[in-house]
Amino acid sequence: YQCKSCGGWFSKNTVGPETAGTASNSPHRQFTCSGDKAEMSFITDVKCVTVQDVISKAEVDTSIWEVDRFVCNSWEMGYKTKDGETDTQPLWQVKVWFTKKKVDTDAFISEVIAKMQKHSPSPRPVQYSSGADKPSRYMLELDIMDLHLGKLCWEPETGNNWDLRIAKKVCDNAIDELVDRASNYEYSRVLLPTGNDLLHIDNLINETANGTRQDCEGRAHKMFMLALEMLVGQIDFLKQLAPVEVPVVPGNHDLMSSFHLGVALHCWYHNDPDVTVDIEPIRRKYVRHGKVLIGFCHGGKDDPKMSDLPLIMSVERKEDWAE
Repeated sequence: YQCKSCGGWFSKNTVGPETAGTASNSPHRQFTCSGDKAEMSFITDVKCVTVQDVISKAEVDTSIWEVDRFVCNSWEMGYKTKDGETDTQPLWQVKVWFTKKKVDTDAFISEVIAKMQKHSPSPRPVQYSSGADKPSRYMLELDIMDLHLGKLCWEPETGNNWDLRIAKKVCDNAIDELVDRASNYEYSRVLLPTGNDLLHIDNLINETANGTRQDCEGRAHKMFMLALEMLVGQIDFLKQLAPVEVPVVPGNHDLMSSFHLGVALHCWYHNDPDVTVDIEPIRRKYVRHGKVLIGFCHGGKDDPKMSDLPLIMSVERKEDWAE
């Protein structure tokens, strides 16, 4: 069960009317949620007097909620056994108030910084096998659009499954296959544009940049860390072939989250002479190779029309356009 207000997930027994049977296997539960607050009441035949007892029986997602307070009372219910004897069953009625956990931003930032410090101690330049004779005519461009890492799809409903594991596997496989297809060429640069809705959401409440709620797998922090890990692995692989350039192109789903990801990559590789990350805040990016000028734009509804892009390019890159 997913609460439509907070997006939190609960077990299938958390919400629903009591059905026939004993209190232990058919607990009566009611759950209401409003913003950062929630209330639950339930009846159980298991002793429930401590916070841990309440958490165990409430079956809420403790990564989202924490117990604010609770009250309970108990009584005995009489019943007849199969042998016709009378007996009593103790029952506990519990009402509990929850508060949504606050994100520990400092811990999250510290985790990212620790990974950066471990990874980025001024790496030595790569000695490419072709040396100074390596031709500079070709540039390998690996452009993965609209990966939507973090999106959750279920095949019976949408026709395909999609989750974090599948998205990462598909992206890594695509990079490997494209590099393999270009194995007959020698190139002096590798271009790996990122962004373009690489991430499915833009904030902590599973919304796009324009506030549209999305079906997601996992927390925003988990998506971000997986995206960072995936890109670092790909860049480390590609820079063994040629210097890598990473223009960050924001999409309509990941306008700010792609920028944050680009900043993390820039910090990660700021001492690496073989990796360049373009995190300029402009939403359009440009790369010149020889007499070819390539423009990148996600193409969302807030971006310019296709017919206007050439003239915009001529203004934003005057010298490159002229040459």
